[in-house]
Amino acid sequence: MECGRYIERNPLTVKLVKNVGDYAYSSYHFYGKGRPDALLTPSPAYLGVATAEPERAAMYRFYVTQEREVEKETIDPF
Repeated sequence: MECGRYIERNPLTVKLVKNVGDYAYSSYHFYGKGRPDALLTPSPAYLGVATAEPERAAMYRFYVTQEREVEKETIDPF
């Protein structure tokens, strides 16, 4: 889950987007918003978060979108 969180937040970290969900090429839409994606198979770690899909998605959104103290310094990609 932590590796996935890191990947989901990369576009935000390098200031390509202002919100995690704004990046079009992200699995966040599948995991956090429940949008179907034929290229993705749910991670067993994600499936283990909760028994019901709406609860899993809500927990995933919270987990990915919460900024941590160590992440407050962003990287300038240029």
